Amino acid sequence: MLASTIENKEYGDPDLLLIEATLKIEGRVEKLSGTSIDLFHADLEVYGFKGSLSFSYDVDFKQDTLIESFSSEAPIWIDISIVPVFKFGLKVEPIKIKGLVTDKSVVERRNEVLEGQPVLVRNYTVNFSDPAFVLWKQHYPCELYTNKNMRKVIEQQLFGILSVDFKHEKLAEVLPMITLGLGLTYPYQCQSTGGFHTVSFYDFLMSYIDSIFGVWVYDYSTHTYQISGHKPEPKSTKPFLPNEVTALRSYWPETPRHNLQMLNGIAIGSDRKLFNVPTSMKGVRKDFLYREPLKKKFDELKKVDEKRFKEHGFELHGAFSQWPLETYFPGCEFSVEPKAWGQNLLYSGRKYCCYKVKISAEQTDGSKKKTEITDNATYRLSYTFYAEQAESPKIHMPDIQTPTSSFYVEGQVVSGIGSNSELTYDLQKNKNTEQFEYQVYIPLFDQTIRVLFETDNANPHLYFPLYRDTRVLVAIDLYQAVIVRVLDWGRHSRLTPDTQGNHLLFGKNDTDQTSVKHIYQQGKPELHIKRTKGKDTELLQMKEGTLILQTCEE
Repeated sequence: MLASTIENKEYGDPDLLLIEATLKIEGRVEKLSGTSIDLFHADLEVYGFKGSLSFSYDVDFKQDTLIESFSSEAPIWIDISIVPVFKFGLKVEPIKIKGLVTDKSVVERRNEVLEGQPVLVRNYTVNFSDPAFVLWKQHYPCELYTNKNMRKVIEQQLFGILSVDFKHEKLAEVLPMITLGLGLTYPYQCQSTGGFHTVSFYDFLMSYIDSIFGVWVYDYSTHTYQISGHKPEPKSTKPFLPNEVTALRSYWPETPRHNLQMLNGIAIGSDRKLFNVPTSMKGVRKDFLYREPLKKKFDELKKVDEKRFKEHGFELHGAFSQWPLETYFPGCEFSVEPKAWGQNLLYSGRKYCCYKVKISAEQTDGSKKKTEITDNATYRLSYTFYAEQAESPKIHMPDIQTPTSSFYVEGQVVSGIGSNSELTYDLQKNKNTEQFEYQVYIPLFDQTIRVLFETDNANPHLYFPLYRDTRVLVAIDLYQAVIVRVLDWGRHSRLTPDTQGNHLLFGKNDTDQTSVKHIYQQGKPELHIKRTKGKDTELLQMKEGTLILQTCEE
């Protein structure tokens, strides 16, 4: 019964509220009067917000100057400020929201009696969210960056509108390659472009922040975002009093009952690391599989994932009976004072930090009068909060889709050895990893990346590095790329179908090479081995009844 009281709280006693709202559409500013606002709702989280606002214009009483610009598809910015109006002169910090409208509607009520059926009232509704959510949920960039850090990559997506404070040390780490593989692909075409991609930049960024155990925070006072390595210092508020709430409950989220094991599935230096989660039950385990050849990087991954499973403690959820004398918002800290609440309550004497606040306000029927326009009005108020213990390590993030696969693009192998006409291969040793790598040019992004030199699927007896200008299909994820397959035959290595032959072609160019060719002439097999160096050639040819061994200048 207590849970339903908080989760589905009915509107409480009427409160006198001053709700100021402004719509900005293509340079036009429309300020809404308090009595025109019928309904307000907002879910405020530590990482952002969403909400809705309904208001109306009585056309007979006040000219509707909004309808023309509102009916366009121009972006609408909305500013909202809510504060209670106390008769005894107390001042409370307002809750301020600056968002971007996502969708909107208008209902027009007409007079069916008068000639022309003129519009009497227009009822408007707008839904809105924080700007990063709105814009980045529609942002699907496919870009490749080399020798840059993640901060530079994120800054490229700010559009001059969003403001982000970068405080996580990982964001400054310069990496050989960072790829945003978020371009939309079509289903059932995975052989062409890789997996089916539908992940927005917002989803990607939240997933990335989670992978480095970072924190994404929206600051409601400055209307800016922050990426940090730890939770920001909470803003202290005064404790609320018993008469200000209708219900409080202690709440325990689902507790992990598994241990955590990290596996490094490499052939040389494979590793297992088991972390004992304090609340786990014997035998229950969650395994994370990696294939990381560098022990240092694997150790870094272990340190990040170990932080995720700590005891978080219980939460405190509550519903206010009226707008409290102190405004509570995501990121604020408060305590439940034993003097006011008693010593024996579970939640007394502890400090808490709000991570979510829900506010709904519906104007009462008798509040709006046709004879006057006032700044404030009487609303039925629902004001609930969700808080965790101040020392809790738990990080709150939005629900997102997680990137799951690489994407495919074509590239050309680069070689710095020999002239541009020579089919040479160039393997460079990475100073950090001690591994050999190709240089591959990606025309789509006009960037050259490093790709690990691997044996592919060939037998270990064969050694055939890819030479200059070989056209390859490259699978790319966030930090690395792999050559999936070769897309074209080498120069002069392909034979005509009528020979039904096989061909091995070695060397740098047409005048410096060795050819091993097995073909059929008139249905009979022939073997040709020819070495060429300039005009000097050596030939070994075997066919039915004939063996030719020849050396000459051509």
